[in-house]
Amino acid sequence: MIQLSFLHAEPEMAATVLNTLIEFLKVKHLQVFSDPQASFLAKQLHDYQVQLERSEENLQAFKSKHDLSSPLVEQQSRFLDQRAGLDSEYKTNKNRLQGLAGKTASLDAQMKTILENIPVSTVEEGGNLEKAKAELFALKREEQKLLTRYTETSFPVLNLRKEIDQMEKFILAEQKNERVNTVASGKKAMYSQLEREQLGAVSESTTLQSSNQVIALQIGDLDKKIQRLDLLNKELIVLERQRTADEQNYQLYLKKVEEAKVSEEMDRLKMSNISVIQPAEIPRKPAGRPTDLKLILGALFGVMVGVGFGFMVEYLEGSYTRPEQAAHDLNLPLLASFGQKL
Repeated sequence: MIQLSFLHAEPEMAATVLNTLIEFLKVKHLQVFSDPQASFLAKQLHDYQVQLERSEENLQAFKSKHDLSSPLVEQQSRFLDQRAGLDSEYKTNKNRLQGLAGKTASLDAQMKTILENIPVSTVEEGGNLEKAKAELFALKREEQKLLTRYTETSFPVLNLRKEIDQMEKFILAEQKNERVNTVASGKKAMYSQLEREQLGAVSESTTLQSSNQVIALQIGDLDKKIQRLDLLNKELIVLERQRTADEQNYQLYLKKVEEAKVSEEMDRLKMSNISVIQPAEIPRKPAGRPTDLKLILGALFGVMVGVGFGFMVEYLEGSYTRPEQAAHDLNLPLLASFGQKL
């Protein structure tokens, strides 16, 4: 407990000064013992908040610039699936081309062993007509097979239809011919069949080669897109890591600021538990001893000072007032003394 007092001639002034002094001591006590940690952490928190906002702005600007409306992982997965499908189709076409090349070589070898044209001969009436009808039927079946793989305007289909037209004209001519014997000539059916197969293989090879060229271009374009996404993904990862680190720092300092505020408030409550037991009031009577006692003490003090002053003057005076003093100080015998008659 601390007891304070203040004396002044005016009672109101004494009470006012003492109460003001008490309030000043309380404020000074808080200033001296308070911890400024909360203000420092608040400044650090503001800096990290600004840094976090800047990181988020950079991340959003990067996504807007490169049109990353969907996640990069999904785009990469979609492009990789497309590339895998194209690569599989490319390899299938390549294997098919190798098979067609072998087939074409085999057909060439077979065609070299067969005569192209039928030798001139005499046949019975109706023999050529039946063979022509059978060959026409075979040609139409071949046409149906080709249409399952090619379009109406493809070269193999058009070539086969020309042969069908020729065969139909031949059949009409044979039906009008009433002669018993006729001369048969033209291409052999087997040779024509091999020739058609060869043309079909060549046409299919050309189509597959064109398809593979287009697929190769598509694969190259997808590779460029995938490579670009890889670079963008690396930059995006750096920006996201920076934003995550800034957010973690911000959350950490936010928690520290809250803890510091709570701690500071608790310290303030502990330090501000200074209570005034009795505030200074205007005194009803003057402080100190009564006036009568002061007069008596003053008189006694004056008498004591006067007596002491007299002794001091007598002690300091250099003359002798008695003969014995002179004899004692001079160490001489006293012969006679003369008194002064007043």
